[in-house]
Amino acid sequence: MADKDCILLVEDEPVQRMRAVALLEDYYRVLEATSGLEAIEMVRDHQPDLVLMDILMPQMNGLQACELIRDDPIVGETPVLFLSTEVTLEDRLAAYAVGGEDFIGKPFDPTELLAKVESTLRLTRERKQLRSDARMAFDTAMSAMSTSGELGQVLQCLRIVMACEDMHPLANAALQTCAEYGLKACIQIRVEEAIYSRNLDGEATELEKGTLHTLQSCGRIVSMKQYAAFNYGRVTLMVSNMPLDDPDRAGRMRDNLALIAEGVDAKAAVLEMNAAERRHQTRIRELLTRSVDTLKAIDRRNQLQRGVVKRLLMQMIDQAEQSFLSMGLTDAQEQLIALSLRDTADSLNQLLEEGLEVDQHLAILQQDLTNAQPDAAAETPD
Repeated sequence: MADKDCILLVEDEPVQRMRAVALLEDYYRVLEATSGLEAIEMVRDHQPDLVLMDILMPQMNGLQACELIRDDPIVGETPVLFLSTEVTLEDRLAAYAVGGEDFIGKPFDPTELLAKVESTLRLTRERKQLRSDARMAFDTAMSAMSTSGELGQVLQCLRIVMACEDMHPLANAALQTCAEYGLKACIQIRVEEAIYSRNLDGEATELEKGTLHTLQSCGRIVSMKQYAAFNYGRVTLMVSNMPLDDPDRAGRMRDNLALIAEGVDAKAAVLEMNAAERRHQTRIRELLTRSVDTLKAIDRRNQLQRGVVKRLLMQMIDQAEQSFLSMGLTDAQEQLIALSLRDTADSLNQLLEEGLEVDQHLAILQQDLTNAQPDAAAETPD
């Protein structure tokens, strides 16, 4: 019996009621009521699939009972078929005015009664199915619109992220998108030069910093009640009010926030690499500057030493020639010693000349290093 449609028969005349029950019970589960007031209570308690209602009843007629059923928010759509000995146009219009599905005259024809009952039940099922399909289509459309809008926010966030040139705007781009989703979030970005911990108001609290630091080693995505964390390399994004009351939206949020965290990590890697490159260029520039200064100092020292050596050689030769007078040397001995000294002086001068060639090479190297120094003006961003 449980798989049969349930019909509530409301009829105050015992003979008509017994006749209808005998006809219907072979096909349906039948409940009986003898008045409009009893019918209303039974509709609320049993929620039948159809009400077969006599119109002419004492105390409350079928039209009044149907109006009260229609006003009930739970059972108001229960189909009602009217039975009546009055079949005038006014009677039919009154039945339709209160929400009746159809009108059957009494005494009823069994074939007509069964046909109209089955037709009404079939139409009711089709209406329910159409409403269900329409509701599902509406929900699907709304879900698609929500998903599209949420993905649009992700793409907008990633566009902003890719344009960031500093860690603070990078963190704020992710936090602002979370706020647009209605989510409260904080984020930590860890790079070689520093650790940046932020919430939407600015610097993260010490509790948030400690929590973010702990979460970074807990896996890619971590869920704890309404909390969720997303870890991608240098980035930990934590949300404290995930919409768990809406599982579909919560699932979309997890996917979207994972994309955002991954995008922030990718940009943080680029910014970290750029910062490392800038530090490397600075070190090279400093090294070049020191090298140029060192070569200049070597050049000045070489020039000074060459002048000193030449003067010392000339002084040595002059002093030697003056000493010949007191040494009692023969002219041949003096000439021999003087020749030897001059040969030595010539050799030393030759070495000094070769040193000039080294100076020339050093001067070229110095110029090359000077030219290799980055132009500070060219490095300044537009």
